[in-house]
Amino acid sequence: MIPATAHLAIHTFRECLRQPVFAAILLFSLFLIGLQPVISLFVFSEHIKLVTDGSLAVILVFGWIMAVLCSGLSISREIESGTVLLVLSKPINAFMFISSKIIGLLAVLSLFTWICGTGVLLAIKTAGPDQFNIDRSTFFLYYAIIGSSCIIGGMINYFTKRSFSEASAVLLGVSFTCLLIHYLTELKIFGSVSDKYYALQLIHALILILFAIYIMGLFSVIFSICFNLFVNMVLCGIVFTTGLMSDYFYFKIVNLELYEIKNVLLLWPFFLVCLLGFAGIFSLKMYRGNERKFQIQTYHYYLIFGILFFFGVLMSFVGKSRLMDFMTMIMGGLSVIIFNSKQIIMEIIHSVIPNWHLFWMADALSAEKTIPTFYIVYGFIYFILYGGFLLLFSLILFNRREFGKQRIM
Repeated sequence: MIPATAHLAIHTFRECLRQPVFAAILLFSLFLIGLQPVISLFVFSEHIKLVTDGSLAVILVFGWIMAVLCSGLSISREIESGTVLLVLSKPINAFMFISSKIIGLLAVLSLFTWICGTGVLLAIKTAGPDQFNIDRSTFFLYYAIIGSSCIIGGMINYFTKRSFSEASAVLLGVSFTCLLIHYLTELKIFGSVSDKYYALQLIHALILILFAIYIMGLFSVIFSICFNLFVNMVLCGIVFTTGLMSDYFYFKIVNLELYEIKNVLLLWPFFLVCLLGFAGIFSLKMYRGNERKFQIQTYHYYLIFGILFFFGVLMSFVGKSRLMDFMTMIMGGLSVIIFNSKQIIMEIIHSVIPNWHLFWMADALSAEKTIPTFYIVYGFIYFILYGGFLLLFSLILFNRREFGKQRIM
């Protein structure tokens, strides 16, 4: 079981590395990170803060994009092409297949974060203590490594027919690691106490961002099982945006007054139409074999006709004004229930939605606060628990997913 899972995980890892989109995103991310010290020359103060915030934001956003694209190209493509049936015909079950895909995806995201994180530390060194002058030797060496890795990767691809993306990524990882070791050795010998402390805290922040990218990768795995790449990107974007605004929504709804909740509920016809629309869209999406087709079933007509007939008869007997008064009374009572239980409801929703602010430590670095080791352990536990739940949910979806005419059990 373990050798088969490891073999599939290595295959997934190398498959993701060979994708041209991996090299494109990695190179573009490194280019933006290396450009941050130059941009910081145009600010009047806190240039290190600008470099740190911009670089960490690049890793977080492009790490999310990398997770979606890699999972979509690795999982969705195998499901849509039917390759998964060939894999599962071997002595490999659904758990081994999904877990190996997740391990391979997390390994790719770890490599991406490692290379970009090394770039962040080098960008901090390039910015230096002088706000109006950068370390030109490190700056040019940074981009020279990127350019030489691309040239050597292209030569390897031309002469040996190996993947340019894989070769360039390995060269970048090795080169940046050697440069980072030299920088940390120099920092340990000649650096000040504050520089050593800041580098340590930055490494802690990068580890927490890696956990956030892991969770986003697990979400993309779930969406890849059910949807194509475009829908996966949209849904992951919604999850990413909602996680960024989860604290805002939480405090906004918790602080709502009773009359505000009642005014929202009085718009019940609008919510009813939206609910019926979404229900219709999801109910019309039926699966036949490997093709996804929209099919209108007979019960759809009966359902729509029954709802319209019910409201028509109700309005004819009680009248429109009485119906509105009746619904206003119901919504008033419902608003009281929601007002009394909104704290508990929002606590549950806030716990379910991933909160990316727990992993964003750029503000703490700017305020020169310490990121304790136990907080990293807390972030790891959060990732393990949340990741375990997402893994279980992905297995349930995969087992219920139909491939061809069969359902994988």
